[in-house]
Parts: sequence; C-alpha cells; structure tokens
Amino acid sequence: MYQLFDYAAVALALLGCVIGLRSDRATGKIPNKLTGAMLLLSLILAALRTSAGDSSFLVLYLQNFALGFLIGIVFWHIRAWSGGDAKMFWALCSLLPSYPEAFKGIFSMPAPWYAETFFGLSILFNLLILLLIRFFLAAVYLFLKQGKTKQLIRTISSPLMYLLASTLLGIGIARITGIPILAYLSIAFVFALSIAEKSSYPYFLALWAVFAAAGALTAGVYDIPSLISLVTHTRPLYIFAFLMSAYAVGSQIPYTRKKAIKDLRAGMALGEQIYLEGGSVAREEVSTSLWNTTINWLLGRKKHDYLVRPRPIGLTEEDLGNLRKHSDKLGGYVDVNTSFILMPFILMALIVSFYGDFLWMMLS
Repeated sequence: MYQLFDYAAVALALLGCVIGLRSDRATGKIPNKLTGAMLLLSLILAALRTSAGDSSFLVLYLQNFALGFLIGIVFWHIRAWSGGDAKMFWALCSLLPSYPEAFKGIFSMPAPWYAETFFGLSILFNLLILLLIRFFLAAVYLFLKQGKTKQLIRTISSPLMYLLASTLLGIGIARITGIPILAYLSIAFVFALSIAEKSSYPYFLALWAVFAAAGALTAGVYDIPSLISLVTHTRPLYIFAFLMSAYAVGSQIPYTRKKAIKDLRAGMALGEQIYLEGGSVAREEVSTSLWNTTINWLLGRKKHDYLVRPRPIGLTEEDLGNLRKHSDKLGGYVDVNTSFILMPFILMALIVSFYGDFLWMMLS
C-alpha cells in the first residue's frame, strides 16, 4: 500500500530535477516556485501516508525536512551551492526521507544504515563523489594539455605511495611494541607528512623508499602476495587516499576569471576579497578549498576592513557601487568565479542513489 506513496515521491523528485535542470540551463536559476511546490507536495504526501496508517513516517519526514534544510544552508553559506541548488537538495530530502521500499525488490542495493533514516545522505555522498570525478577528469585534461605530466603523476601517486609505506610501518611498529594504537598514529603521521611534503621529486621518492623499506622489514611483508593481501584488507584507506588525490588534482583547476567592473551584475560571485589598507585599495585571493572556506566561515575570520568580499548571495548593488567607485585603482577589473551548473549532477546523484551509495559500495 505504501509503495504508491514511494512511486509518487520518486516521480515528483525526478520531474522536479528535470524541470530544475532545464530552467538552470536556460536562465541560470532554479525557480523558487518549483522547489516550493516540491516542498509543499512532500508535506501533502507525508500527511496522506501518515493518515493511511504509517504513523512513524511523520517523525521521519520532519527529521529529514530539518536535516535537508540545515545541510543546504551550510553548503550555501560556504558558497559551495547556489540558493537554488540548496533548496533543491532540501526538497529531495523532504520528498524521499528514506530509501523507497518499492525499489528494494528492483535494485540489489548495498544499503548503508543511514539510507533507511536519511536517504538524502546517500544523495549527498553520491553528488560529492560525482563532482570529484568531474573535476578530477577536467584537471587531468588540463595537466596533460599544459605538458605537466610529471606533476600530475606526483599529485596522484603521493598519497597512495605514502599510505602504503605508513600502513606497513604502522603494522610493523604495532607488531614490535605490542601497542596497536601506535599503528594508527604512525599511519596518520606519515600520511600527514606526505601532504605537507613540498620538496623535489627525488627527495620525495627517497623519503618514501625509507619509510616503505622500514615498514616492510618490521611488518614482515617480503613478497607480492603478502603485499596484495595487505592492500586488500586495508581497501578503505586506499579509497580514501585516492579520493584525496582526486581532490588535490581537481583543486588545480582555475575557478576564477577576470571580469570588467563595468560589466558586473548583482548576484555574480566575486572571486577575491577587496579591502582598504593604509588609504589604498588592496586585493586578496580567495581560497577555493572547501576545507578552508568552511573553517573561515565557522570561525568568522576577518583580517581586514573589507570593501567588498564574496558572500553567498553574490554581489549586491552596494558592492557594485563600491567597485565602480574604486574602479581605476583596481585596474577596471575583478576576479569572479566561473559559473558551474550543479543540477545535472544533482539529477545523476539522485538516479545513482536508487541503485546504491558510492561511498558505501567502496567501503563495504
């Protein structure tokens, strides 16, 4: 009986994403009327399902309604999503609080525990991994086009190689001392060293070789089958390392472009911070790192008396007035973020989530 509600919710979610995608491509916006209608329909479906006898569904719906809103507003505040993208995610969480029961007989889904109570988390994980793949491939193309093959290989291989060495060393230290916690501490230490290490490539290889040899000797891993067995049993660590490699490569893509101040419009996303210092106008690059953006947002860091700085709502009329006033001192241009349409990936993440959860499949 409740399967009818599942089918209706899935149909509305897919239809809403398709309409949102077409609108985003045509106008650069996802209409509030669309996401508002999806939220309203989700409430109606929840009320009908509860009245039909599924008394626990209302609590589940309210929980996902709130969590979807909170996640959406956090990603909007750190400028990772536009307002329309955040509201679309909120609507999807509300329409599909849990993995649809009707689909369990169709797809052999390796269901994570959270899919039963917060299906939006599966959509979010799939979305982030799809975006990571997209930026990774775009960055690989850029590296190869610019002839930076060695830098590409190093960026991809560094976390994987250091993780192998640190795992061997960690197992060896724990084996010798009999203190298991030292394995995790050594893995964390050597892996952190691989991230912080910025020296020449020969030095990087030499340092890795020392750690790998010490790890192999202390862990008692001397042959290829033993090494393969070790990697197989620590697969989640290597998946994590590869995702870090992909993120490191993807972060190399330039996310800003120069735009003449006279051509700026309200709502555009500024890609730099402009502030007054000693009576003159200065500019500062904004970090594209999601981690740095999040930390700065949480701590509310403000180092200067900012004239204009990036905000979730984009440039306001007041910002445009300030920029035009100081246009000559800024050389007549500013950096703005390159536009990126997220809706195709939200739709793909939703469809993929009916089959399974990328993160869970990789780790299980």
